Amino acid sequence: MTNRNKEKDESAIEKAPQAGAAQVVERNPMEAATYRILNRTDEEIVKAMEIFDHNLRGQKLTERDLPIIKVPPQGMTIWTVPTTEGDTHHKELTGILVEYTTPRAYWDKPMEPGSVTPPVCSSPDGLHGTRGDGVQGKPGEMGGPCHLCPFSKYGSDPREDSNGQACKEKRMLFLLTPESLMPVVAQGPSTSIRNVFEYTMGLANEETPFHHVYTQLTLEKVAAGGVEYSKIILKNVGPVPEEFHSQLESYRNGLANILSTQEVNVAPDVDIQTAPAAEHQPDGGEEDNAGGNGEGADAGGNGGEGNEGTDAGKEPEAAGAKS
Repeated sequence: MTNRNKEKDESAIEKAPQAGAAQVVERNPMEAATYRILNRTDEEIVKAMEIFDHNLRGQKLTERDLPIIKVPPQGMTIWTVPTTEGDTHHKELTGILVEYTTPRAYWDKPMEPGSVTPPVCSSPDGLHGTRGDGVQGKPGEMGGPCHLCPFSKYGSDPREDSNGQACKEKRMLFLLTPESLMPVVAQGPSTSIRNVFEYTMGLANEETPFHHVYTQLTLEKVAAGGVEYSKIILKNVGPVPEEFHSQLESYRNGLANILSTQEVNVAPDVDIQTAPAAEHQPDGGEEDNAGGNGEGADAGGNGGEGNEGTDAGKEPEAAGAKS
C-alpha cells in the first residue's frame, strides 16, 4: 500500500464514516461515578461478579472472550473498537487499566492467517515456559525459564532481516471503560512493550497503583527502515478519586476469580512487515516485530485484515470505548 493510499484510508475513517455504523452515547471516562460497575457499593459489585461466576459455571474467561482492540497496521493512528452495535473508531481510548498480562508464545512453523494451531511453548507471565507436549524443559531450553531460552533472544527470529525474538512477547492491557462490566483488551505488540514498562514503572516510582489513575491510550506513527508502524502511547490523565478505590479493589478481586491468566491466547504475527530494531526493552534487548499490528492471526487465533470500516457520520471519539 502506498503512502497516499494509507493516508486516504485513515482519512476515510476520520472524515467519511460509513452509513449504518454504530452511534455511540459516551459516558465520561474521567469520572468514576459514570462507570457502570463503579457507581455502586462494594457489596453490589461483589454480587455482580458472583453472577458472572455463577453463569459461567466455573469456566474461566480469557482475553479472547473479551473485546480485543488491535493496533492497526501501516502506521495508522485510529483505534477500532468492536461493540455489539458495530465497530466504533477513536483517536483516544480512556479508561482504568485494571490489569495487564505479559504472555509469550512460540511456534516452530509459520502459520497462515486464521490458524488456531496451539503454540509449541507458551508462558502466561513471560517468566517460565510450558511446552505443548508436557515435557519439562531445563534452564536454557524451551519449556524452562523464559529469560534463558534461546528463542527469547533477540536475533532468534528466523525471518530474513529480522532482529526479533522467535518467541513472541506481547502486553495485554485490560481497560475498564464506563459502559461495560467487563474490560476491553488492547493488544500491545512487542514494539509497545517498552512504553508499557515505562508507564507502569513511572507510576510505581510515584507509589501509585496503575488502577488508581485514568489511562489514555493513543497511537503514534513510527517509521524505520522504510516501514511504518504504530506504537501504543500510555498517558496518566488524572487520578481516580480515593472514594472509588475500595470499589476498584472489589471489582479486581471479582475479575481475578473469573479471568484466567494461565491460558496463553497470543497468536503469532502472520504476513507482517518487520521494522529494523530501533528501541530497547527493559532488559537491554532490541525490539522488533513492528508490523504485526492488526494483520493476520490475533489473540485466540482469529485472523484479521487490519482495521477497516468507519463510524457513522462523526469524527473518531476521544473518549472511553463502548463495549
